[in-house]
Amino acid sequence: MEFAVSLLGNMARLSAIIPAAAPPPANKQASSFLTEILEAWDILGVVEVVDAEVEKADAAINLAAADLGMDVNRAKATRDAAHYLSTMTPGNGDFRHRFMELSSRNSHPATRSIIPVRPLDPFDNEIIKQLDDRIEDLKGGRILSERGNAYVELLWDSEGCPVFTDLKEDDAAAAAFLKLLRKFDICDKDIRVGSYDRKGSASRTEWKTVLKLKRRRHFERWQVPFQNRKSVRPWLGIKPTFESETPV
Repeated sequence: MEFAVSLLGNMARLSAIIPAAAPPPANKQASSFLTEILEAWDILGVVEVVDAEVEKADAAINLAAADLGMDVNRAKATRDAAHYLSTMTPGNGDFRHRFMELSSRNSHPATRSIIPVRPLDPFDNEIIKQLDDRIEDLKGGRILSERGNAYVELLWDSEGCPVFTDLKEDDAAAAAFLKLLRKFDICDKDIRVGSYDRKGSASRTEWKTVLKLKRRRHFERWQVPFQNRKSVRPWLGIKPTFESETPV
């Protein structure tokens, strides 16, 4: 499951891209994280095909927000955050996050959508439900925004997890993401750590120090993309699992 897609409803708002919604009336139950995710998909699906002109786009999203009973400022911010996530690329130019593509009505190439790809496996939906209460507990604080941002900014879609490529610049982000997984009550035995370096390398030792891992902590050997099997890099990937060999 694409963890960044699941975080769409909260990640951007908590990092100041999406403003916090007003508190619900006393007689109305607050929306859960899962509900916010589903509402984000709904609003993005409605405004996706809108012409790029600002006036038309805003008019359409105002109407869509009213139809869905969503605060219009939150709807616009969700749209803007989705666009931001859909255009993020690492150094190699590939997209970081998985979004849908819209087929062209003519001979033009398909257009990248602002709609995140929905998880198709029922097990993925169970994971979202499983994390719902825990994310709700963390909403409004710095833990979710700062540590979730480490994932959003450093995700490699090809690996399905964030990959930290610089020991000096990415050390804090790697530690933050690992702490976030533990806040979600994901046990260490269910967290895969992949190294793109050889066993016994200096980078593995340094990463264990940075992340305060036990000296005997197992690192999987992951292959450097687009290189031969002997290529090595001092990179590290962190990938949670929720059952045997089922990475998020």
